[in-house]
Amino acid sequence: MGKRTISEDKKIVVKSLVDSGMPYRKVNEVTGVSLGLITRIVKEFEANKGLVEWYQRNKLELLQKAQVENLALQQAIRDTLTEEEIRKLTPDQKARWFAALGVDHGIKFDKERLQADLSSENVSIVVQHIRALKKAEAEEDE
Repeated sequence: MGKRTISEDKKIVVKSLVDSGMPYRKVNEVTGVSLGLITRIVKEFEANKGLVEWYQRNKLELLQKAQVENLALQQAIRDTLTEEEIRKLTPDQKARWFAALGVDHGIKFDKERLQADLSSENVSIVVQHIRALKKAEAEEDE
């Protein structure tokens, strides 16, 4: 019988349950993952702990570097086109080109802002959650 494989998502669930203090046997009951595999998953996460810590310390700089590289790539692509070639593009082609170049930049910029704690929160969603919690608490008290 071959080794059983599980998804990375399920590994994260298993590790989260273990980290929350749930005994291995209970994790086994909840997830269906064998005790031996639970042990291997925990060891795998521990083995990668140094890499995760390095990433946590360097993620902002990594995202900033990716931004610079993305902008350089955009410029390199732009430099391959003559003004005449650009003028010949239809408005739709120009819009698609602009969008394609901007999407990756925008995603990395947003991630960079999140990592630097500069991203604004969606206040309306937070307010909705607070109202729902207060309502649930009031109903519980009744």
